[in-house]
Amino acid sequence: MTGHCDIGLIGLAVMGQNLILNMNDHGYKVAAYNR
Repeated sequence: MTGHCDIGLIGLAVMGQNLILNMNDHGYKVAAYNR
C-alpha cells in the first residue's frame, strides 16, 4: 500500500484511537499501526 498521510500514529490504546478519529473528522489523512 502506498499513499500520502498527514500524520501517523503507532500504538492506539485508549487515547490514541480517539485522537486518530478526531484528526480524521477534521480532514487529516491519518495512518495508524497497532499490534
